Amino acid sequence: MKCYLCGKGLTDKNSSSEHIIPNAFGGKLTARILCKDCNSDLGSSFDSCLTKSLEWFSCKVNHSRSRGSVQPVKVNIDGMGVFALPRGDYDGIKVEKIQDNHYRIHALGKNAQAKAKSKAKEIILKSGKKYNWTEGKVNEKLEKINSNIENNIKQIEHPLVNFTIQFGGKDVLLSVMKTAINFAIMKNVPLNYLNDAIKTLKENNDDFKSFVNSFYPENIFPENSIYHTLLLKGDPQVGILYCLLSFYGVFNAIVLFSSCYNGEHILHSYC
Repeated sequence: MKCYLCGKGLTDKNSSSEHIIPNAFGGKLTARILCKDCNSDLGSSFDSCLTKSLEWFSCKVNHSRSRGSVQPVKVNIDGMGVFALPRGDYDGIKVEKIQDNHYRIHALGKNAQAKAKSKAKEIILKSGKKYNWTEGKVNEKLEKINSNIENNIKQIEHPLVNFTIQFGGKDVLLSVMKTAINFAIMKNVPLNYLNDAIKTLKENNDDFKSFVNSFYPENIFPENSIYHTLLLKGDPQVGILYCLLSFYGVFNAIVLFSSCYNGEHILHSYC
């Protein structure tokens, strides 16, 4: 078998198992269809953009990966930049200087109290050194501020989390198209129906607009569930070959490979 992008013959040494759905999304379905060089090039360009677009959902689901682990994501809560952690917690601390020797400390997460106390101690010790406070005065201020921190803990049941997502863009849609091509090749769809899409992917040109676009379906995917779905269909009666893709059930796209399909009837799905 040959790499469908560069045409190089695939061997155990120059190829690896390509994740049909990206590993970053917890994809487990793999096939040996690309050489290592092409796989690496696509992964570092198009796939990284798609991964960035959907990193919030990866973080919330916290799925397993074949390699690596889900990473924290930068978000904003009440005007404060924090990290959303894969286990569902938040991690962040902000210090505001009100005036000389007066600070306001904001901390979020399960360890917020300990983090606030640690930061307060750091500030007091620094001030004590600056103003030559006695050890007794330093300890007095530490005791007072620790008491204030303990009495001012607030629990936010449903924090308003702000984050940025971009569904679409050239690199994102090319990554989606690559996933559809991979799935079609894995299912032995003849290359003559895929060559135009492969050429566009290889040349990284604007012809991708003719093949792939996002869409918002109604009632064709399971409700109240989190899933990745691929649906590949070739219908010679109407002459179309296409693939529907859904990641996390929130980003959906269609890749139209051919509008003059005359091969065998095809219907493959993966969820």
